[in-house]
Amino acid sequence: MPLSVFIGLPMRVWMLVIGLVLVYLVGWLTYKGMDPDEATSLFVGLTASGGVLASYYVLTRYPYSSRIWAVVFGDPLLSSRSDAVISMIVAILFMFFAYTTTREIVYIGADIEDARLSGLKVWLYDLALYTSIGIVVIVMINTVGFILEHVLILIPGLIAHYASKGVYRALTLSILIALFSFLAGLALAIGFDQSSSAMTGCLLVLEFGVVYFAGWYR
Repeated sequence: MPLSVFIGLPMRVWMLVIGLVLVYLVGWLTYKGMDPDEATSLFVGLTASGGVLASYYVLTRYPYSSRIWAVVFGDPLLSSRSDAVISMIVAILFMFFAYTTTREIVYIGADIEDARLSGLKVWLYDLALYTSIGIVVIVMINTVGFILEHVLILIPGLIAHYASKGVYRALTLSILIALFSFLAGLALAIGFDQSSSAMTGCLLVLEFGVVYFAGWYR
């Protein structure tokens, strides 16, 4: 927000630049041999502390409290038409990337050394994966908010993992679950005059509970 005021470029551009630098930092640390869990923990600590400092700075110097609220908690009902168009474009591009590179990314995740020996350019796929995740997270945060975004990234994948077999089936199912839950949560939010982010998150947790506990009785 301050950079967009001082330099003039749109806030979304600065979010993309700063966010990708942070994501690439995690990738670089992992590439250099740091344990992925340690790199992620460092990333979470850095961004959480930096986020609090930046929020305090903005709140005390700029009239942007409502925009910070939207970034953290999200409110899809307040999204503009341009936000919706950008979200659709990002979603289509990410789905294309996911379905065309899933085989190689799973191969790398299963046996990275064998993937390197087979001639696969592991670094290129890693870079593409980090970039795609970073773009999705940074672009979508303005629409759905920080909290709901993480829920939509994590829980649909968990549900698909327990409910289907095969990578492509799980990928397709996770997308459908996320889409259904978001639309159903939006409808419930309008009907009960509640937060759409909260309703979507509650639905996903409920769906995960049903799928997880249903597995006990198979």
